[in-house]
Amino acid sequence: MTNMKFTQIDTGTINTKERRFQISPYFSVDSLVLSIKKTGLLNPPVITKREEKHVIVSGWRRIFACRELSIPSIPVFVMDETKDLEAFKVPVFENLSIRDYTQIEKAAVIRKLDGFGESPENIIQRYLPLLKAPPTREVMDAYIKIDRLNENIKETAHNKKWPFATLELMTEWTERERQGLFPFVKELSLNKQKELIENLFEVSRKKGISVQSILSSGEFAKVQKDISLSPMQKAEKIHLLARKQRYPSLSSWKEAFEKVSENLNLPEEIAVIPSKFFEDEVISIRLNVKNKKELEKYADKLKELSSKKEISLLFNPFSHD
Repeated sequence: MTNMKFTQIDTGTINTKERRFQISPYFSVDSLVLSIKKTGLLNPPVITKREEKHVIVSGWRRIFACRELSIPSIPVFVMDETKDLEAFKVPVFENLSIRDYTQIEKAAVIRKLDGFGESPENIIQRYLPLLKAPPTREVMDAYIKIDRLNENIKETAHNKKWPFATLELMTEWTERERQGLFPFVKELSLNKQKELIENLFEVSRKKGISVQSILSSGEFAKVQKDISLSPMQKAEKIHLLARKQRYPSLSSWKEAFEKVSENLNLPEEIAVIPSKFFEDEVISIRLNVKNKKELEKYADKLKELSSKKEISLLFNPFSHD
């Protein structure tokens, strides 16, 4: 077990530019400043020495909060450990005991363990399960790639808690492609993020063209140049365009079906639902009723609608001019 000495040091002697043991640089000290101002620093940070200077092992937020409060000296534990790998295990396990890591933090942990000389076998068998990740070499390699992503992407992914699947897909792109895609991905919900990336990936692969070429052409370019649209609206439109590009027939069927449904002027209590992905001509009809009287009323309405010629178009929206 590594020896630690409890002491008081000048906050100005800590080299905060040395970040080898830092897991996440994305933090705010606002709430901690208020806490320390009221109760003092109750949990001393851990530091060690590298090149005769004090460096932070754990407790980044606490030290930065104390500096913001202009506290001249603080209590710390000084760790007598020359091996970076052993020192790094302190923040890894300390944080594991109090919270879940984001995917970006997991990536930082895996890459630093690898960089500090931990064996791939140990990372896979010991650390990936602790991080609630599948213990495989493929997952380990994917996390290392994720940690190499651009800082802007990593900060957003950390703050919005992007899932592993989205980040893994992002690593498949070139840096230029990621930067072109990022403004839209960051505006979408998690499900739509993954769908947009997957759709553009498939379109790019099938057509043999880059993502930049896709995003800078036709309707994609028009959306990006439209100053009347907010960033969120642009992202939603890019998301729909990418889906249309990947599933042209599905998108056409969906639009035609919605147009026919709208022309039928159905009451809001009657919902007409197509089969998933329009793989067949079966449709479902849902009634929202509160009592028998309403059921009879809308059953009669359905009977009335079934006699109309237009109703057949729901089963084949393209059968009309």
